[in-house]
Amino acid sequence: MIVDIDPYDGKGQVFLMIYKQFGKTGKMVSALGFGGMRFLQEDYATQEGKEKCAELLVKANELGVNYFDTAPAYCGGRSEEIFGMAFPKMKKQFYVSTKSRLSDDPDADAVQRRIEASLKKMGLEKIHFYNMWCILNLEQYERIMRAGGPYEGALRAKDAGLIEHICFSAHCDGRDVEKIVKDGGFEGVTLGYNVINANYREQGMQAAYSGGLGVVTMNSLGGGVIPGHPEHFQFLKKDRDDNIVKAALRYNASHKAVSVVLSGMSSMKQLLENVSAFDDFNPGSDYFEEVNRKRSSGMNDLCTGCDYCSGCPNGLEINKLMQSYNEYVFSNKNPRRLLHDLHVKWEYAQDRIFDCIECGQCEKKCTQKLPVIERIKTINNCVQDDLRKTRKQMERYFGDKHMRNIGIYGIGALALQLYEKYRICYPDECSNIYLFDKDEKKWGSAPLHREWRVHAPGDIEKFKIKRLIICNANHYEEICRELQHLVKDEIELMQYNL
Repeated sequence: MIVDIDPYDGKGQVFLMIYKQFGKTGKMVSALGFGGMRFLQEDYATQEGKEKCAELLVKANELGVNYFDTAPAYCGGRSEEIFGMAFPKMKKQFYVSTKSRLSDDPDADAVQRRIEASLKKMGLEKIHFYNMWCILNLEQYERIMRAGGPYEGALRAKDAGLIEHICFSAHCDGRDVEKIVKDGGFEGVTLGYNVINANYREQGMQAAYSGGLGVVTMNSLGGGVIPGHPEHFQFLKKDRDDNIVKAALRYNASHKAVSVVLSGMSSMKQLLENVSAFDDFNPGSDYFEEVNRKRSSGMNDLCTGCDYCSGCPNGLEINKLMQSYNEYVFSNKNPRRLLHDLHVKWEYAQDRIFDCIECGQCEKKCTQKLPVIERIKTINNCVQDDLRKTRKQMERYFGDKHMRNIGIYGIGALALQLYEKYRICYPDECSNIYLFDKDEKKWGSAPLHREWRVHAPGDIEKFKIKRLIICNANHYEEICRELQHLVKDEIELMQYNL
């Protein structure tokens, strides 16, 4: 490890950058690597915006970052171009990592063409680290390594001096990573690693370390799960004032196998925050073991939102469902948190049942190897249980078949929710429901159903209402006092509760 004192950030602050060996390559790389897939679309869509992104890369290099990771497909194909704009302006040494994917470049010739295109885009004579990208399983690995396959193309490019080190990135399990490492074809590996999936990845991390490979970690923040739920990751922090994002980066850097922790950055604020994570930090401390003692084994069961599971043949949005299941896990399996996420965040209908055909395609793609099929069954069970409770609740308000002329008073968010539940339980019923509100602006409108018009409170007796459901939690008692005269006419007042 080398500590380098780097230029101030423009506000007088001096940062220390940590450097580590990249396996057996002899290269010293910065503990923080710049991931080139998080530039904002509004930036990379214009020339001015691309220049802004390039300046961020240059600033990162000034602050000691020397490992820059990109790919041909990142940011709509513009990431390598942006890197190419930045490299001539960098005054310090830098290393670039880019990639080729089996699905895009299935043979040696295609990989060679890809390498030449990447070099041209970035204005470089050679690529320092070239990755066989996104290996999900051994079957893909074998296709990459076969005669005339992508790996052969990378070897040809290496012999020609176009690349220095052949590496791979993987989302397969630890046993598969270990097999790939032991075959001896690579000098480095990029793995999705964070405090959430540490148990699942550990075998692969140890195999890479034992095999002398440089290890780059991506997805350090768990696809946003960690900063999105800071209350569940307080154990990462060194003290109360520590920052969750910084702590997550330090956790990765503390692993003895890790050479580089990648972070995708799109603003100066993010860059300075991430660089400062390594200020006054000793990766050789006991911090890593301390965090692992505190972390829950259940962390390995969370979806990181990578979206490799996309493409369900039955049209299910697996990524969304699994992220909602995260809420179920975080809340100690509280179905209300799960359902709230489904209905509010993702806007699924309350009665939506997710029709899984159990083909297993998503489970094969899952980088966490989650039991997706079983989780969808759990989600459907929660939805069905909620529907049973909803029907029972609606029977209380609407289910008396002898009851006619029911009114809803107070037409706002609560009334809308009541209507949605009514619609689910009584899809073919729409008559004998009347709406009332004392707001004159609402009279005559039909905000819930085209056949349900809002009337003035004075019309309650006119329509011979027998039951009036009041949808106003804050002013229920006040409304009851205003309508007390109706009770004499045997009109039943009921409060709608969530």
